[in-house]
Order: sequence, then structure tokens, then C-alpha cells
Amino acid sequence: FSVVAEFVLTSFQPMLSTSYTELETANGLKLGSIMEAKPLKNPGYWKQGQCFAHFLFSFSDQNSANMAIFNDMVIEGARVQIQKFLPEPTRCLHCHRYLYTHPVSNCPVQSPCCFYTCCADSHLIAVCTVPKGDFSAHHCANCGLTGHGAAARSCNIFACHLWIFYNHSDTVKYVGFPSTDPKTW
Repeated sequence: FSVVAEFVLTSFQPMLSTSYTELETANGLKLGSIMEAKPLKNPGYWKQGQCFAHFLFSFSDQNSANMAIFNDMVIEGARVQIQKFLPEPTRCLHCHRYLYTHPVSNCPVQSPCCFYTCCADSHLIAVCTVPKGDFSAHHCANCGLTGHGAAARSCNIFACHLWIFYNHSDTVKYVGFPSTDPKTW
């Protein structure tokens, strides 16, 4: 049962062996209920001096996850909002299209496209001539428009697939994880 803790102080060190026990005790959670905590974005990509980051927490049971969602959590002395982690539509990591019909091993595209499809051409990003910071030159493999890559959340095709994905998923309809507690329904 995965949840996202938003705007956690970057001083939080989930790798320490005592971190989970301290969090569980401070937040009234069952001991051993936090299985894992990790930043959503690799700390190597954090900006210098960044103070906050979002963390992904995995809980062993839905009741502990729901308690965190409905009561928030105190992490590093600050109350942080907790939300259920909602998966997003998957993209083929070879052709970068939002298709549910094929895994990478069965991709119809013969050679890999430019990573995040900067130019939606059949080459690796290492040899791509499109400047990395120049989004106006990026070309989307999904919608065919220029101005963003296939991984852009602003792409209309992504928004369409996200809407379809969420409207066909029962778990998205609930704030928490459904359990015997009526407030989770």
C-alpha cells in the first residue's frame, strides 16, 4: 500500500535503521507497518540547497496506510500531507508511446527512440542533436506536436490516457485504501 508524503524536509534519512520505528511511534502507527520510504526523485537530481522533497512510503497493511492518509504524518518535526499513490499510464520504454498493447520486448519499432523522445527519431539520446534545455525543439512521439517530449505531463495524449486510466480504475475512486472502516469507502 503506497502513499506519497509531500514536502518532506530533505534532512529526512529513511535509510537509517531507526527512522521507521521513530516515525511509526511518533505517528501512532503499528510497529513494522512502514516497509520502505524513498524519495520520488533521486537525491542526485535535487537542486543545490533544496529543502523539501516528496517521498514514497510503502505500508504493510491498508489500515496503517489509511491512518497516515487521514491523519497526515509528522516527519522531521513537520506535519506533512499524505496522499494515496496513484499509478499513471505506462509508456513503452522503447518507442515512448502510451500503448497498453505491448511490452518493450514486443515493441514494433526496430530501434530505440531518443530517450523522452526529444526529437522522436530513432537514435539514442547520446547522439541526439536537439539541445537538452530547448523544449521548443522537442517533438512528441505520441501527439506529433513540437514543443514537448513524450514524457511531458502537458501532452494532450498523456492527459487523455490518464483520464481513461483513472476512470477505469476502482482504486482511484477512494481517498484511502478500502477496508472495513466505512470512512475509507
